[in-house]
This record gives sequence, structure tokens and C-alpha cells, in this order.
Amino acid sequence: MDTRKKFPRVSDIVLIIFLIAFTIGVLYKCTHHPHHLVTLKFQTLDECLIGVRASAGEDLEIASSNANGVSGHLTVSKRSFGCSPQIQGAPNLGYQGWYQKAPTLEERLISD
Repeated sequence: MDTRKKFPRVSDIVLIIFLIAFTIGVLYKCTHHPHHLVTLKFQTLDECLIGVRASAGEDLEIASSNANGVSGHLTVSKRSFGCSPQIQGAPNLGYQGWYQKAPTLEERLISD
């Protein structure tokens, strides 16, 4: 009869520590990214794409080069769900989300 205590193997302890550290790292990365850069894309009425790089928490003013394009104020939130920063747009931008699209002329007439 073996009366010695059975201790976990060193490899088991290392694996457990690695898994705990990895889990903490992923959770931290997905919830805290004050310097996380995001790309905002906008489609203007003349089908031009506008891309803007911004840090989380930064306020943006978006304007296109012509009168038919996108204009408005955006805020990239400091905290987000998961790893994708949330984007809050002004009502005149029409849509909220990762890819913002300018309202078409018909949509503007309907909403006015």
C-alpha cells in the first residue's frame, strides 16, 4: 500500500498557470483598450468610401469632399462589448454600426 501523498506534476501546474494567465489576458484585452485604434468607414451618396483611424474615446468630425456626402459627429466609446469598439453616430448619419452608410436621397425624403 502506497502511503505517499500524490502531488500534481510540474507540467500540470505550469499548464494551469498558463491557462489562468491567458484567460486574464484575453479578458483584459477585450475590456480595456484605451489606445485601441479602430477604422471607421463611411459610404457617401456618390459611392465614395471614407476611412478614418481613431483611438477609443476620441471624438471625430466626419465630412466628405462634396455636398452629397457624409457629415456629422461620431464618438468611439472607451468601453465596448467584446473586442469591437462601439460607435455612436449622430442621427443625420442614418445608420449606426461598424460600417456607416449615408442615407440615400429617398431615405432622406422619407425621414424628413
